[in-house]
Amino acid sequence: MEVLYNNLYTHFVFTTKDRVTVIEEEHRDRIEKYISGIVNNHGCKMYSIYANPEHVHFLVSRDPAIKTSPFTIRNKPLQKNMIIF
Repeated sequence: MEVLYNNLYTHFVFTTKDRVTVIEEEHRDRIEKYISGIVNNHGCKMYSIYANPEHVHFLVSRDPAIKTSPFTIRNKPLQKNMIIF
């Protein structure tokens, strides 16, 4: 029997280097909006996101054609260049 998936739920956790607490409360909303925009631009749906001082959690539903590793690798250069504290 063939199993077909229409979407996959993925929980991502991005951490700061050495888990240093650099995400201040005043920047949290901007970071959450930025990551939500990246997710939406890749045709995925954001269900939940929260930026802690040293890491960010977010839950995404994505098409099975969008692989997990290319999705994160594709976004790393954007985050490195665009999220400036």
